[in-house]
Amino acid sequence: MALSDRVQYRRYRISLTEPLLGSLPSSKLIYQEYVASKAPEPEAEGADETALLPAEETPKTTVFLRDDQGGCCLMDYQFVGFLKSAANILKDVVEVPVSVGGRTRKKTGIPALRNKLQRFVFVDPRIIRLGRAPDGIYERPLQTMSRMGPRTCLASSEVLNPPISFEIQIGLLPNLEITWEVLAQLMEYGQFVGLGQFRGAGYGRFTFDLL
Repeated sequence: MALSDRVQYRRYRISLTEPLLGSLPSSKLIYQEYVASKAPEPEAEGADETALLPAEETPKTTVFLRDDQGGCCLMDYQFVGFLKSAANILKDVVEVPVSVGGRTRKKTGIPALRNKLQRFVFVDPRIIRLGRAPDGIYERPLQTMSRMGPRTCLASSEVLNPPISFEIQIGLLPNLEITWEVLAQLMEYGQFVGLGQFRGAGYGRFTFDLL
């Protein structure tokens, strides 16, 4: 059996419960530099995404990418990034059913869960459409430390307010540790720490349903 035929798929509906903030720089040049700093092959990465940035640059504001209808969208790697972050935090907490002596019990923790997830889990579609334009700009104060001491500045981001939902498909290459039950535990973490900018303050939280 071909490897691609062994990948299992499930579809989920993701429903935002808190506002989602754009997380990408609006400047195409800055975005290209940002991608290049993270990409193993800078010239080959990010070109398709640069074309999805809003036509009008908004200095010092983080934005959403746009689809061909002008609606906001996420890229698949942004949801994968959430899963990887959740895996890193929950690696010692997730419960995995194991069979011992003909009986099933639960083992707690998966070493190197983030790296294993990166090898066995895949998210589609490439462009995740959110269905509408931003609801506005959200500004909040940020405290930073400079050589002159603490200072306060304003950060701004495009915002999408709930209710809003989107569908994704997750592919799982069967393995001994990362199961659908483990993935469900990682996605449950979205109730507490979600997607997008400023997620540590509760923005971008979501729930999910198996379709």
